[in-house]
Amino acid sequence: MYCPGGGIVDFVGWRNGYGFTLEIEHGYGLRTIYAHLDGISVKQGQKVKRGDLIATSGNTGKLSTGPTFITKLDINGIALDPRNFYLR
Repeated sequence: MYCPGGGIVDFVGWRNGYGFTLEIEHGYGLRTIYAHLDGISVKQGQKVKRGDLIATSGNTGKLSTGPTFITKLDINGIALDPRNFYLR
């Protein structure tokens, strides 16, 4: 999985239901969240740019039923469909 746009890794760790989770703060209230990950290639506080390898999909967390990953996009805490956005 590759970073969709520049930002700072805000969280790397385990979340119940989501398993291994990664959150990137992109600025202006924009945050991307990735869940059920197998491997995470970045560390909390690290600056990332578009195209950087950030993680691999997996099967972690109580709610996972097979190899997958979830991508979530929040703007100021409101969840939005990430397919509607193009990050730079």
